[in-house]
Amino acid sequence: IVLPSGWGEDVGLAGADVLLGVADASNLNEPSGGAVYIFRPRLSGESVSYLPVAAAPPLTQRTGLIVYSSREIDDERSDLFIITPDGRGRTNLTNRSPRHEVDPAWSPDGARLAYVRDGLPGVEMVIMDFDDGDEVIIPTPGSNSVHHLEWSPDGRFIAYDGMRGSGFDVFVVGVDGSPPRNLTNAHATSESNPSWSPDGTRIIFQSEVHGLATMRPDGSDVVPIIGPPLHFSSWPDWSPDGATILYTQDSDGDGVRDLYVVPAAGGEPRLVIRNGEDGRWSPDGTQILFTGANRGLFRIDADGGNLTVVDLWGHMGDWQP
Repeated sequence: IVLPSGWGEDVGLAGADVLLGVADASNLNEPSGGAVYIFRPRLSGESVSYLPVAAAPPLTQRTGLIVYSSREIDDERSDLFIITPDGRGRTNLTNRSPRHEVDPAWSPDGARLAYVRDGLPGVEMVIMDFDDGDEVIIPTPGSNSVHHLEWSPDGRFIAYDGMRGSGFDVFVVGVDGSPPRNLTNAHATSESNPSWSPDGTRIIFQSEVHGLATMRPDGSDVVPIIGPPLHFSSWPDWSPDGATILYTQDSDGDGVRDLYVVPAAGGEPRLVIRNGEDGRWSPDGTQILFTGANRGLFRIDADGGNLTVVDLWGHMGDWQP
């Protein structure tokens, strides 16, 4: 029997049925989560033995993968995992580290991963070579913490939001270690969640002043897409064809976060799915990867149909180009 990670923390028998408890299962329509699943084995012979064993098929591919943050069942720290879009081959990339690894982002060529390593002695931006696991630390002076990493399309820069005091600014740093540049320090409020346009000429970001807006990579020419106030918005993502922006918004101010799309040139937003956040486009733009209301990594078609579970314990995923 192959079970997703986290299933079967509690197991019971009811006649020939096996009851599997999934305490932290994400439920898109109920943020409190939790579920019980009934499994009815196909039996043959006179006697049955139930063994407390769960196995997962090994990962056999190196392309078309999803990277995301999650944790092992017996560990509270976050690690980076890779998995196929249909949920096979779940593999831990960073279990050798005692710290938290979050916010992973694939390089444009799919050969490297940028991510945030948190915990003592502090927060670091790390770039990992996917083939050999070698790591390089990218210095980010001027920020107390870094979040929401996003590669430029040419692979030369990473945009991120960095905390300065009690607020955030959008920075760009060279992957060669050249110093970061603050793109939004002209404002007295927080700007965060940057994402590059496919042609590299614009960066979309969230702003307390402008709402959801775009700017040039040097911080100039700010153009609002959706004006404030945004009750909550996070990590927008430009579609591969550059025409549409995917973003999260608590549109009613009730704490429920939903996925929307809006034309990149501005226009009327359209709801994609309720109770979802941190959406990322597939490389061909036909599907969307997102985090559910209580974690859980899911994918849907671009029109919101064909909901599929990727990993019930995952969150903050990114699709390999």
